[in-house]
Amino acid sequence: VLDDVNDEKQIKYLMGHCKWYQGGSRIIITTRDSKLIEAIKGQKYILPQLNYREALKLFSLNAFNDSCPLKEFESLTNMVLDYAKGHPLALKVLGSDLCERDILYWEAKLDRLRSRSHGDIYEVLETSYEELSIEQKNVFLDIACFFRSEIVDYVKSLLNSHGVDVSSVIDDLIDKCLITLSDNRIEMHDMLQTMGKEISLKAE
Repeated sequence: VLDDVNDEKQIKYLMGHCKWYQGGSRIIITTRDSKLIEAIKGQKYILPQLNYREALKLFSLNAFNDSCPLKEFESLTNMVLDYAKGHPLALKVLGSDLCERDILYWEAKLDRLRSRSHGDIYEVLETSYEELSIEQKNVFLDIACFFRSEIVDYVKSLLNSHGVDVSSVIDDLIDKCLITLSDNRIEMHDMLQTMGKEISLKAE
């Protein structure tokens, strides 16, 4: 399985020579660029968005630590699901942001989502970035622009020099599903990295 591929060279490098594989072998490639699959003449399968029940469960696990919402949040939950449009990353990020928050916070969050003119996935994700503290924003952007896939202790050693408690900030970003740790390296979803880089460019 080749996950999150964005360059044809990655496929050629990781797959190696066809003689490496026996007849009947299957190679699964996940990518957001369908042209990559066309370039290698692969069979394309478009993963459908989550249906309502699946989206509700994923969101609830992140927002309520349960498979269904609290009764008093059912209506607000349905409104959030409408904005996430079945996108798993949006459901996780929004759910983590709303976890253990009161109804007033949920309503304010929905107001911010409504204020977005297009309501696409990047705008939904950007609302969670905007609610970060200055320190959290800075570390998030640093990771998006420079430190994705770097060893976490290395990142901490560099960013701690700025007088910020980076360990605490990184924990916060993990809790908000904006970054993850894998094999002691900081990882980030492609869409979140793209969003971070675009925000940095706009700030210049």
